[in-house]
Amino acid sequence: MAIAFVAAADGDNVADSNFLNIAVPAGTLDGHVMVLAASQRGNFTAISWPAQAGWTLIREDDEATHFSQAFYYRVASSEPASYNFSLATNGKCSGGILTFSGVNTSSPVDAHGSSVFTADTTSGVAPSISPVGSDDMLICAFCTEYQDDNVWTPPGSMVERVERKSHTGTSNSGTTIEICTELLAASGPTGTRTATSTISTHIIAQSLALKSASAISVKRLLGIQGVGR
Repeated sequence: MAIAFVAAADGDNVADSNFLNIAVPAGTLDGHVMVLAASQRGNFTAISWPAQAGWTLIREDDEATHFSQAFYYRVASSEPASYNFSLATNGKCSGGILTFSGVNTSSPVDAHGSSVFTADTTSGVAPSISPVGSDDMLICAFCTEYQDDNVWTPPGSMVERVERKSHTGTSNSGTTIEICTELLAASGPTGTRTATSTISTHIIAQSLALKSASAISVKRLLGIQGVGR
């Protein structure tokens, strides 16, 4: 069974607080894999994302001391209605949870990487990564420190699943996050993916490939049959 997108849910903390609440996406079942992407404004202090009970940190990237973005994953099991994710400090935050079926639950992550742009730009370029498996799901997350009138345009080959502003306010007091997906047809370098922001600012762009459960099953079948020995 190939990886399939199930649903997404997003949230923000609408005022400075040390947690972010996001509902579990509708249709999430035990054995599905959930990916959290979230960005937090640092208020000019360094950020370190804390551990989230039941979730595994994939990567965290910081733009100097302005904002930070992180990827986590969890294999769904007896899910609550929502999660309160802990933040390292009080600050505006936005993020989303994406649920997928058909992911290898024992080792979901195939490859990941990031690019951090510390000079003003409207182009967030998520780096090329090189998943080993075929039929992976590519997830790219982009964030800026702006919200209000900022709008993301997703990469042309990708489907936008989440676009969320952390709060209204001054132009650099929060974050705007964009999360997109694309089902890959083959292994090897993915190439870059570029999302465009209407505001020229600093950007964090992350790439993540989820491993297909079907690819693992095929390898096991070939092993049983003695192919390649």
